[in-house]
Amino acid sequence: MGELQTLDLIIALVAVFDVVTGHFLGQRQLRMAEQMPEPQDRELMRQRAQRSRVMLMYVSPLLLLAVYLLWLRPAAV
Repeated sequence: MGELQTLDLIIALVAVFDVVTGHFLGQRQLRMAEQMPEPQDRELMRQRAQRSRVMLMYVSPLLLLAVYLLWLRPAAV
């Protein structure tokens, strides 16, 4: 039972790390977008930063948890 709890904790920590990393990387990309000289480039960079932020903050941790719950955890039980 201790092995399963350790795996649960590792997956939870990785998911939290993904969310926090996504937040800070997204903020950094948004700041870089504001420094672009051309308005079109600025808007494109802003859109790209928003998409990557969504991927890192929401999609990546959810995929990790889905794979864990559907595949790894049933095999461990």
